[in-house]
Amino acid sequence: MSWRGAACEPCRAGRPGAPAAGLVALLAVLGLLAAACSGPPPVTSTTSSTSTTTTSTTVKTVVTTTRPLPTAYNVGRTTFTWVDSAAGVYTINGADPSAPIPGRVLETEILYPTLNGSAAKENPGAVPATAGGPFPVIAFAHGFDVSPNYYSALLDSWVRAGFIVVAPYFPDQKTATISEVGPETQAGYNDELDMVYEPGDIAFVLQKFIEAESEGLGPLVPGMSRNGDIAVAGQSDGGNVVGALVFGSAYAAARLSLPYHIGAVAVLSGAALPYGPSPSYNPYSLPKDNSEYASTSSPPLLQIQSSSDTCNWPYDAAQLFDNLTADPVHLFETLTHASHLEPYTDFRRGNPYQRIVEAVTTEFFELELGWHSSGLSLASVERAASVPGYSSVSTTAPSFPFPPPRSECDLPTPLASKVAHKDSAASG
Repeated sequence: MSWRGAACEPCRAGRPGAPAAGLVALLAVLGLLAAACSGPPPVTSTTSSTSTTTTSTTVKTVVTTTRPLPTAYNVGRTTFTWVDSAAGVYTINGADPSAPIPGRVLETEILYPTLNGSAAKENPGAVPATAGGPFPVIAFAHGFDVSPNYYSALLDSWVRAGFIVVAPYFPDQKTATISEVGPETQAGYNDELDMVYEPGDIAFVLQKFIEAESEGLGPLVPGMSRNGDIAVAGQSDGGNVVGALVFGSAYAAARLSLPYHIGAVAVLSGAALPYGPSPSYNPYSLPKDNSEYASTSSPPLLQIQSSSDTCNWPYDAAQLFDNLTADPVHLFETLTHASHLEPYTDFRRGNPYQRIVEAVTTEFFELELGWHSSGLSLASVERAASVPGYSSVSTTAPSFPFPPPRSECDLPTPLASKVAHKDSAASG
């Protein structure tokens, strides 16, 4: 896979319409799932926690609790800026890779359930909810030349279901950085290779989140997050990153440094990351090979890919899926006619693929993390992923043609302007 433009969406004059029967089925399925997407049901919950983690095994202790749950959560938001200044940690200098910048500055957005504020938008600094908590965590990795705010509809849907989302802005891939140098410049190419250091960023910001929560910093309160399994998810280059973090041979140290046990993985339009971090932090100094992916027991996997994606080729996504050994839950969802960013971002709000992805990822996380999942099963997740005319799911990846040469993927101007004002830090 070429990394160039891996998180950019082609401008399209239009796309094929779905069959009328498919549209009817879609509306029926979305109607049934609407309540699940808007918030957790008023039932009891089961939580789990990890008690011991070693280099070889993780021992999980399951604790069952009974507590009333609200019918819906609103979305609270706060932003922290954390600096990883450990010895030997650098940021790629896109203009001069031979002179890396010491440290990594990681602006990180925290989205969390709240009962205050508006249900129609995110609520900065809102008091976290306690009813139904503590809440499980999802770590999210964004793609190239975009930032967490591009995915607000998807991330907010997880929060409304009772999850906390920790989403870092990667220093050399976020929109603010790439807009300064241009995505098609040599500096832009250099900056995109920052993804080889981003698995370590995920482990770092999760540890900082735990510290901030325990200290009650900003609106966070001690005990708001659950100590049990978490989920990791990423889109495009971010999908490459989470796949490498969980399964890649070059990232064993990053996996061991995670403060949580990973209970579910969602790779959204991602592919293999063939390299690991370079000791010199020069992206062109032959980074460590990462071609050998996990061959032992590993977390449940949901991979989503559009058959019409011209940025992350379906062939590359299928190759990744075939190389990953997950536990018995190993699902590949194919979206029909969707473009690269359309199913995951605020671009063309209300498009059917966005609702499908929200529903299936939420149910997948609820099931695999044991969160409000008494009415869920693997079959129900598969039903959410299979909407005639729009999507299908299987335990094996479809056979896609080898990708032909292609032009670059350009980010649609309406999407860029829509979120540009939110791209800088906005604490509280």
